[in-house]
Amino acid sequence: MAFSIIGIRSVEADLSHASVVHGGEWFSAMIPESLERLESLAETFQAELGYDAVLKYEVGYPKMDSESGIFATDDPAVVLVDGSVFNLVKVDVSRTLVDIYIQNGPEFLCVRSEELDDAIPETGCRIRLWLMGLKMYPTFT
Repeated sequence: MAFSIIGIRSVEADLSHASVVHGGEWFSAMIPESLERLESLAETFQAELGYDAVLKYEVGYPKMDSESGIFATDDPAVVLVDGSVFNLVKVDVSRTLVDIYIQNGPEFLCVRSEELDDAIPETGCRIRLWLMGLKMYPTFT
């Protein structure tokens, strides 16, 4: 599945604030590209994901890949990501990278254990993340 831009809300230099659709859900994202560059983007496109901060996270819900995805919240600067822990990569004794798999996409997102209060969730468990400042880095073809 791919992303589609359904509207550009504002542009500041080379940072576009856009309304995006993915997996039937719409949400807001920042795309660090100029409006001119975005106009050359295909109607649907693949993108890497980034973010400014993890505001909150929850684990322990029953795993339901059919409910995974990226969802808008009441705050346009915050999205909810619902997925499952796919892989853990230990960087050193105090840091681990947590790969999150979003079945409805499919997409991957990586967070650092320190963003999860140094908690390390189990591989395969469901995780919900509230992310501030979702960024998309499109693949141009």
